[in-house]
Amino acid sequence: MRYFGDWDGTDEALPGAISGFFRPPFKQSEDEQELLNHLHQLQRQPPDFTGITLEGAAILKVLCDAYLIKQFDTMMAKAKDTGPSAAQV
Repeated sequence: MRYFGDWDGTDEALPGAISGFFRPPFKQSEDEQELLNHLHQLQRQPPDFTGITLEGAAILKVLCDAYLIKQFDTMMAKAKDTGPSAAQV
């Protein structure tokens, strides 16, 4: 999220960045808080894997994949709009 400009990398801005992108999938605020707790654990050096279950890791992976897919779709749409037309190829 920091690479794509959706998060400034600070702990204070992480909840807003997560909420802004992932709000629809979360049914309860507890789900969002659990995700934030896991992300804070993983930011530590060295990362703290305490309490992160296989299910939690799978959820983090799915959310990461969803974020990256959306970013790549946006990049492809921009490239398509600004790239050479089919007649020029």
